[in-house]
Amino acid sequence: MQYSKMLRSSLQQILFALLVASLIIGCDSTGSTPDDPDPTPGDDGAVSFSLIRSANSTLPSDADSASIRVWKPDGGFNLVEIVDIPDPGQETEASLEVPADEGYRAGVLVLTEATGSRFVNKRVLGHGSSAQFGVNSKDTSAVSLDVRPAEVTIELPDSIPPGVTDTISATYGVNVPDVSERIDASKGNTEAFGFTDGQYLNEISSSETDSSVTSAFEITGPGSGRDTTYVRVRVELAGSVQWLPVGRDIRFDFFPSNEDPAFSLPVASENKDGTVIITFSKTGNGWKKTRRIVE
Repeated sequence: MQYSKMLRSSLQQILFALLVASLIIGCDSTGSTPDDPDPTPGDDGAVSFSLIRSANSTLPSDADSASIRVWKPDGGFNLVEIVDIPDPGQETEASLEVPADEGYRAGVLVLTEATGSRFVNKRVLGHGSSAQFGVNSKDTSAVSLDVRPAEVTIELPDSIPPGVTDTISATYGVNVPDVSERIDASKGNTEAFGFTDGQYLNEISSSETDSSVTSAFEITGPGSGRDTTYVRVRVELAGSVQWLPVGRDIRFDFFPSNEDPAFSLPVASENKDGTVIITFSKTGNGWKKTRRIVE
């Protein structure tokens, strides 16, 4: 029996063909020549965003806006604007004026209005950011963004015996610069349980890459009499002030949403005979435990 698997059903994650976000980075519209001098402080430049949504895009219909941002990682510059998401087959263009200089990054957050909480007024559906680039007053360069869906993928065992403690992991598919993502998990007895009504799971490790954040948790199988236990995940986003104008906020999101069934984990039969093999293996994120039953 294979111990772990990726669960990827339409009810268990947010999946969509994200809009393609491409950026043309330039400055004034007077053109350029290779002999133009480098910019001096005070020269004006521009970052022009072109957000193109393909005609067959499955971007959720509730995606209503995008936050476009140009900034310097050292904190010396930050400029944000909220723009509309284009209709399928259409394009939205916007331009942000910036001083001609080096060391800029550009990014986009795909957003929708949040409901059901007085603490949140925007949810993140996707994100993409560029590497550092320069803006010259008489030069034009191009930068493209890989916009990734803000989805959660959960890794669960095939099943868990009653009273046995095992591990699960949850990966959030974006890692937004200057935003701290925290992943929490809870378990409940029904597929409709609310996240805060469940039993919080103990986090045992966390890691991140440039494009994702992962946390692992301990989970114990419920007592006899239950054939399934259920899991929900919450991602809290802190520090989004760098991405949103004053008066807007992003705090957390739930996976699946509270209106959808929770992730399910079958409870193994107590009377199943077999040999339990537990293996510990070294990975890039530390030690990983794998458990399987050999009949």
